[in-house]
Amino acid sequence: MKKSTCKSLPNKIKWICKQIEEAFDEEYALRFRATTVIHSYLGDSTGNGVVGGAGTGIKPSDMKVFVQFDDFAIVDEDGHVVVPAAELRDLPITARVRTFAQAWEDGDCESGPDKKKDITSWVSSSYETFNVRATIDTSSVFLCRIMPYAVFQEELLGMDYDLELPLWSQKVIAADGKTVGVFRKGSERPSGHMRHIPNWRCDNRVFGANNSNIEDRRGGCINTRAKRVFVMSYSRNAEFAEVIKHIQDAFTPGFMPTYPPYRPGTNWDTPSQVPTRKTLGTEQAKNITVGNWATKSDPLKKLAPGAQDVNRKQFSKIEMHMDVGSLDPLLPEMHWLIPGNTPEEKEKNQHRFYINYCKYYQPEKYPAPFRADKLPIGGPNSCDEYPFAASKEGAGTARGNYSLRALNRVHNRLQGNAIGRWYTEYRVGEGNSYWVLIEP
Repeated sequence: MKKSTCKSLPNKIKWICKQIEEAFDEEYALRFRATTVIHSYLGDSTGNGVVGGAGTGIKPSDMKVFVQFDDFAIVDEDGHVVVPAAELRDLPITARVRTFAQAWEDGDCESGPDKKKDITSWVSSSYETFNVRATIDTSSVFLCRIMPYAVFQEELLGMDYDLELPLWSQKVIAADGKTVGVFRKGSERPSGHMRHIPNWRCDNRVFGANNSNIEDRRGGCINTRAKRVFVMSYSRNAEFAEVIKHIQDAFTPGFMPTYPPYRPGTNWDTPSQVPTRKTLGTEQAKNITVGNWATKSDPLKKLAPGAQDVNRKQFSKIEMHMDVGSLDPLLPEMHWLIPGNTPEEKEKNQHRFYINYCKYYQPEKYPAPFRADKLPIGGPNSCDEYPFAASKEGAGTARGNYSLRALNRVHNRLQGNAIGRWYTEYRVGEGNSYWVLIEP
């Protein structure tokens, strides 16, 4: 809403006041609604076009900005309409989109020319489109700042000037991320505070899942302030419902039992020494909240591609020693070893892929055949973990505050494909934050 007294209105719109019978010293406002939508694209596997855009000439780093003005009126201080939109004909309003990239960044972006129309034209055709094109240095990333405005032209002392009204949030953000006020034109912004100008991270990198079932995506721009949430639904994703149930149970405060068991004094730095599955009475519930969008918890952060072993080697692909010194025939001492004389030989031995905690904690999920050391080597189930292995908050750093479950192998694989495809299409890269939401 643009508000002023009649006396302070720019010369070109003082005619509005002449249509109002009330005294000029009352407060009136030019009310209008501005809507902006910024749309980006996802590069295809070649990086020369975009998904679903064959033949359009659209590039992965292109963006579109839609600016709409409507709901025009002159209103009094109580919000009552004094002059309706039908009587506001000749007042010009310009839609403008500025773009900006820092000089030291590895790219640039530019927008199209201003779109100027009078109110009659805005009423008959309420929106305009701006094409923004980003150019990116090879294999680089940069931020394109996109700033839409409503602009009123005015003359002062014989010179034309523009009154620009920003069409994005003017909340003032402190260093701790908290909102401390709203920036108003003509007011002084507190030192060290900032406004959230719409930032778009553009890159021409390849995002893929190292999976032949998931097509790579090269290039694109994303809204850095948008929250990325991976949604799983029991009804829409029945093909991996067992994984959804595992994560839901992991999020449930006090849920028991959970594997590995959480006990005070456990040395999580030696994962080969497996905490016993025997109930000792000291087991405690875990507090696994990270990544839960429903509770607005802290986010998960994506690891670099191929770095999942930092988490998985906390509970799998390692030699395991269980119930050492036990005399209980129901919990015999066991050692699951990897053939090889050197660490390098063991690392190359495929046998390590058969070893994981789930086979120890849930042996009933793994029927024969077994090796001589009682290690199952087949079966319909596999070991699922949360937080995800692809996150920095996974088992490798969780100090036992993570969850494992043996569940249907096909469910586990399909869920892995689904989130791998989601990482790719939403360009969730190393260090990027994301959440999980479970729906019915």
